[in-house]
Parts: sequence; C-alpha cells; structure tokens
Amino acid sequence: MQTSPTEPRGSKISVEVTDVTDEARTPVQLDPSARSVIQGVLRQLGAHGSNPQEVVRHVTAAACALFDVPVSWIGMTSDESPTTLRMAGWTGLAVPQLSTEWHQELGAGVGGVVAATGQSTIIRDYRRDPRRSPRFKSIVDVEKLRSGIAVPLPLARPAVLYWGSRSTRRFSEDDLPVAEGFAATAAAVIAGALARHGIEQITNTREILTQLTQRLLSGEAIRPVVSWVARMIDGAVRVCGEGGVELAAHEARGDAPSRGFDLRAEHSTLGRFEVRGEGLSDEAAQLFANIFALDLARRREREITALQLQADFVVELLSDTTDPAELSQRAGLLGFDLRSPRAVVRIGLATEPGTAAPLSVEVVRALDAAIRRRPGAGPIIPVKADVWTLVPATDATEASIEALLDEASGPRSGAALVAGVGRVCEVPSDYRRSRADAELAIQIARARQSRVMTASDLKMWQLLAPASDAGTLRERAEWILRPLLDADDAHNRDDLRTLRTWLANDRHRARTAVALYVHENTVRYRLKRISHILGVDLQNPDSRFPVELAVRTLELLDATAAS
Repeated sequence: MQTSPTEPRGSKISVEVTDVTDEARTPVQLDPSARSVIQGVLRQLGAHGSNPQEVVRHVTAAACALFDVPVSWIGMTSDESPTTLRMAGWTGLAVPQLSTEWHQELGAGVGGVVAATGQSTIIRDYRRDPRRSPRFKSIVDVEKLRSGIAVPLPLARPAVLYWGSRSTRRFSEDDLPVAEGFAATAAAVIAGALARHGIEQITNTREILTQLTQRLLSGEAIRPVVSWVARMIDGAVRVCGEGGVELAAHEARGDAPSRGFDLRAEHSTLGRFEVRGEGLSDEAAQLFANIFALDLARRREREITALQLQADFVVELLSDTTDPAELSQRAGLLGFDLRSPRAVVRIGLATEPGTAAPLSVEVVRALDAAIRRRPGAGPIIPVKADVWTLVPATDATEASIEALLDEASGPRSGAALVAGVGRVCEVPSDYRRSRADAELAIQIARARQSRVMTASDLKMWQLLAPASDAGTLRERAEWILRPLLDADDAHNRDDLRTLRTWLANDRHRARTAVALYVHENTVRYRLKRISHILGVDLQNPDSRFPVELAVRTLELLDATAAS
C-alpha cells in the first residue's frame, strides 16, 4: 500500500517508498566473508530506523565505509518526478550544493539505465565512459570522481545506489555481489523506516486537518490560516476566489512542483486551491482543498445573508416608513453607522427618457465589485431597471461617480451608464430626500445626455419638478437657500432680506440701498458675501435663476400662509 507522508515544519524528507519489492526480499547469494562484511557495516543502522532521512544518510555513510571510498549517494524518483532520479541522500560530496542540481532521467546516463533495467554496472573511468550524460559530466568533474559502481536499490519505485572514487579502476567484478547485497539490505531498512514514518505522518496530517477546520470554524481570517498551513507542510499555499482573485498566499518553501484543485461546493466552483509540499500526497492536498471550499461556501453564504439584511434595512431607510428609534437599533445590529455622511446614488443605462432597459447581470456584478472596493459604500439594491447604492460623502462627487461608472462599464460590457446623486445625508430623515434627488437627477441626466448629475446641479430642476404639497415645495426652496439661512442664524444677519430686496428692485444696487436704508457700498459688500455663501455667480442669469426662483417661492408660500 502506497504511503505519501505529509511533512510538518521541521521534519523534511526527500524520499518516498512504500514497500520492498519481491526481488528485495530474495536473499542475494554471497560467500560467508562478503555477508559478514555487509552485516558488520549495517549493524548500526537499526538505531536510526525511525527517521527515514537519517536512515538514508547512514546508508550512504555505511556504503562509503563498505568499500572505503569518499562519496556515495542515492538517486530516487518521486510522485512529483516519476521519471527523474534526484539525489535523496549523500555522503562525502566536496560541494554539497551539487546535491540539489543533480538529476538523471530514467534510461539515460549510467544511473538512469541501471534504475530502469535493474542491471548493476561498474564505471572504470568516468572521463572515457561513453554512457556519461552531459548533465552528469559537470558534477563528476567538479567532484573529481574517476570511477564508481551503480547498483539498483530494490524499492517500490526506481532507485539507484552509487559509490564514487577519485581514482580510476577502483572497482572490479568481484565487488558487484557485495554492492548488490548491501543495496538489498539497505532497501529493507529504508522501507521499514518509511513505513513507520508514514504512520506518524498520517497522524500529523490528521492533526493539521483538524486544527485547520477548527481555526476556520472559529471565524479566523483566511490569510493567517493559509500562512499557518504553508508553514506546517513546509511548502506553499495559494487560495483564489471566483475569477482568479487571490484571497491569500504564503510560501514557506517553493522548490516542489505545484498542484491545483478546484474549490467546489454545492455544485459550483468557488475558486482554486494551489499547494506545493515535498511530502504532501494528492489525497491529503484534496482534503485541504475540500476544507477551504466548504469555508469559502460558508463565508459566501454568511456574506450574502448580511448583504440581504443590510439591503432590506437601506430600502426601509430610503422609504422613511420605519420608526427612527427602530432604524437606529437595527443600524447598530448591522454595523451601519447612521452618523457617517452618505449620499444616495441611482445608476442605470443611458436610455431615452421613459424607456426601461434593465442593467445586465454582468454590469450589476461589475458595479457591485467596484462599489465593494470603496470603503463605506454599498449595498447594491435593484429598483426597476436601475440600481440604488449609497456612497460616502467624500465619493458623492461627479469625478468619483464617473470613475465608478468607468470601472463597471469596461470595454467588454459595452454599457453606457448614467448616474444621479442625491444630497449628502446627515440624519435618517435625509435619506428619503436624497433618494428623491437621485431619482430626479438620473432623469435629467438621461434627458440632457449627461453622464452624472449631482444634487448641486438640481437647484432649478427641483423647484420645477412637481410638488405634492406646499410643504415639499418649501423644503426644496429652503434647501437651495440653506447655506444663506444658516449663515444668517449663525451671525444674526438678514442677508436673505438684502437678496430679496435686490431682486425686487431689478438688481439695482442704488435703489436697493435706499430701500434698506444703507450705503450702496454696503449692498455691494453684502451681495459679494451672499454670492460666496451660496456658491453662485449672481451676475450670471443661469446661476442666479434657481436662487431667484427659490426666493420667489418662499415669498409666495409666506403670502399664501398669511392670507
């Protein structure tokens, strides 16, 4: 039965075997003296039988002692590289870094042929051996190896045991039986160690999976969990969501091949799980992927529920039909700060007025993604053919909303979007009025073929829009004049009276001064101040018109109320 151990941090192993082949169990026929030599050399290996890495190291050390040579190493294939021999353990290399560079394809070079055919061989002079591969040549030359023996290591996967000498013609045909007998015995020792180690590693994998599940269920953020897993398997982990967006990644060690798994739950693909780990089996990696998939599904379901609750709350906030105390309580439960200034935005297609072309699913998703990237914005609420959303006061500008539309109407969507932006909401009662602003603004944007219409652009249009009652009409007029009214209250002035008198006297400063019993320069100063407070050019007819209309509306309402 195959064993693919999973390595926690601090316990590395470069070899994986499952069992000794039948050939390995067949005793090699040696003369008594050769058998005695092998038994003496291997006697100490039993003390190191619990750690496969230590066993491999002691096998190569014992191999050097057996023939009194300076270098020995084991080349072995793995699950990640089933046709390539890589150095699993060594003793005596003058340049240890070469151990990571050495590799040999099965069937190529001296060791590759030995591992593939199971036939031992002697290398009498590496420099003149035609079987030497170009890749192996450079390493042999650096190590100054001149002769050697390569014998198959009878394990469940192709492997070879090497002896290397720095003198030519060091080995003879008589050495082959001794080398093969040593290899058979060493394979049994390695396989036994790996079997025991495999049981330990299965236990370690189970413990890691258990802790992983507990950490995710406790609500821990995905990034620290991914970092912890990468360190525990001494490898690398990357988790991506839908569309390939990276959610978390960490690399503790990156020299093993990467494996990828789809994160699937409830018949849908939620993302991708990628992992690199020297001793991590495919079965264990799939279990990790399954746990992350379930966690992503749980997080998505929780997020959808939270967004739905928040959307329901915003709908009631915009309708202003719920008791303010109840709204405040629900806002606290949902983490919605009503004290944070926001504006209502309505977004739709740039269609002809009166038409109802709905936004496509792709555009709504793009809008949702763009809004999510803005802290404090959201949620998306469909309404007829358009969508509502809320944005922080800092984003309730023409430039910011245009950037939002650009993100959602990319080249691939082909959607021409328009938006209406309502006034900034300071208290709950402002949201209904901001919604009305946004509704009017998007209608005007479509009619005038403008891309974005903000509350500051609506002064004239708000007064011209049908009003259901005198109270609504007064509210709209006072909103246009609100900065001036607030300044009068704050400084105990009556600049509104100056403005009204100036308009009533056909904008003639001298007549206005006479009517107010002040100097003409005083009128000039006050008009300059009023222009600054309202943010309009009183000499420009278009800018002045909504202000004048608001003043006339209040006069009419006051006269009507007095009659």
